[in-house]
Amino acid sequence: MKKQNKKNGFTLVELLVVIAILAILATVSVIGYLSFTEKAKQSNDETLIAQLNTALQANEAIDGKPKTMSEALKVVEESGFLVENLTPTSAKNEFMWDQENNKFIIVSEETLGETTNSNYWVIVNDETLLTDLQDNYSVYLGNNYTDEDGIVNVANGFDAGNFEGINTINFATEEEITVTIRTNGGTLNVNASNAAVNHYGNSNMVDITSVANDSYHEYGVVLGNVYLEQGRFVVENGSKISNVIVTATTTEKVKVENYSTEIINVSATNESVVTNLGSITSGQTNNQTTVVDEDALRLFSGGVGTKDSPYLISSEEQLLNIATFDDTSIVNVKLINDIVLLNQLIISSGKITLDMDEHTITYTCDSIHNSSDKPSTDIINEGGVIDLKENASLTISGNGTFNFNDNYLNYPSIGMTFRLEGNSDLIVDSGSFYCGLTFVQCGDSSVCKINGGYFNTFASWNNKYWTLNLIDNSNASIVVYGGTFDMYNPAESHTENPVANFVAEGYESIRINGPTDDSFSYVVEKVN
Repeated sequence: MKKQNKKNGFTLVELLVVIAILAILATVSVIGYLSFTEKAKQSNDETLIAQLNTALQANEAIDGKPKTMSEALKVVEESGFLVENLTPTSAKNEFMWDQENNKFIIVSEETLGETTNSNYWVIVNDETLLTDLQDNYSVYLGNNYTDEDGIVNVANGFDAGNFEGINTINFATEEEITVTIRTNGGTLNVNASNAAVNHYGNSNMVDITSVANDSYHEYGVVLGNVYLEQGRFVVENGSKISNVIVTATTTEKVKVENYSTEIINVSATNESVVTNLGSITSGQTNNQTTVVDEDALRLFSGGVGTKDSPYLISSEEQLLNIATFDDTSIVNVKLINDIVLLNQLIISSGKITLDMDEHTITYTCDSIHNSSDKPSTDIINEGGVIDLKENASLTISGNGTFNFNDNYLNYPSIGMTFRLEGNSDLIVDSGSFYCGLTFVQCGDSSVCKINGGYFNTFASWNNKYWTLNLIDNSNASIVVYGGTFDMYNPAESHTENPVANFVAEGYESIRINGPTDDSFSYVVEKVN
């Protein structure tokens, strides 16, 4: 009888046991691997931070600690590190700069936002992250930052980085902290009665509602005015400030100290404060003796309207505001930006000196000149780009440019740059004026005096260039003491009947031939 060999397999229980053992071994292996890789990533981040801090420490030994995060990033960039482009190897980490100790640190994402420290700086690249973190840390705008409305609200420090799209920075807190704020323009509003502020960079205007007795320290440039309601304002050496406007009603909680080498103007909106400005100012200050109108000041980007400190104009809206002055106003204004003028400017009062400061006003006057439902004759009838009426007086200096854009030419007829009526007067000292049909038309008893400038008209009418024009049967006058007139002779103006000579006595108009037979200009000079 043959013996049978019986093959026994694994039982179901045995198979389950084996599978369970394998699963346990796999889990342990994966956990071990993940732990190992996370430690490796953590080690890589720590090595990178150590290299960054070595660069910071080396620079600190020579130049001291960086004043802003922008300076700290520049230091490590010179050592070959672009921190803004560096992402922690570990997804659980965030790189930050500790300003007080001047070193980069690693913060776990798990604890990010759980602590508050104004000395810790975090790089943000979107508004949501800025909003989430600004209550806890100081924020730096990264190279990829975008902003829709140009407004930033912060409760700690702020550094605009390379971003120039911020128009308003609102710093407000009740905490007892010292913060650093660095801006690239815009308006800085401070409302922090217990905080101290160190400001760097450029700002168009600073408005301090309140600041601690430890004060607001200005290390940068404020192009416009500084408004101070409460606190101590310190102008540090090397900074540039023109005007401080004290808006407080008493002198009890206000101080202005100037440690720079430049004289700053200090004004006040309250009579009693004006009388006692000497008690709250120190250093080189020029304390004004008359009350200033805060409402008028805030119509412009800065200045107080004097020759030494003209109102600063940075927008069309502010340019149009010069029409608000009354007959008693004698003011100086100055452009600080190129401006596109979409609306007609009508000035009826005030004696105004406009310093163009080599800037350009480009006019299109869309509300008048670019309306498709108007016949072409309405253009001239509706006045100039700038109308002077009644007793208005305007002097133009600063070698700027008046020009028009393509929209201005879209309409079939184009008109005057200036129209004068009433007893108004226009004085032109310098500049380049590119006109549609006429530079100036004078009527009633108005006066235009031209001391210099370049004048060019785009269009002719009835085969004549109407650069200068008097309204018939008026008492108006045009007197030319200098300037260059393209394709027009102010000594033989065929716009008048009979032909008029606008050149002043003792002066002559000299023809200068151009490169072609039909191109020429006339230069007005004093007779030798």
